Amino acid sequence: GLDDRARTVVAQTLLGAATLLAESGESPAALRRKVTSPGGTTQAACEHMDHADVMTHITEALRAAERRSRELGA
Repeated sequence: GLDDRARTVVAQTLLGAATLLAESGESPAALRRKVTSPGGTTQAACEHMDHADVMTHITEALRAAERRSRELGA
């Protein structure tokens, strides 16, 4: 069904992106810039996330998870 096809497309997209990142040696930001069309949908989404300071929130969430992992391992 549609859900299965969507899952396959998402999984293949993530696999391709992860492979490219692992093999290229470039930063995620540099790779994203290479595939982002100026004025396109990805650029609009990235600008919105930059404005909303999404990376700060992701970094804080990862730090919280790391702290909790250390607590659980102690």
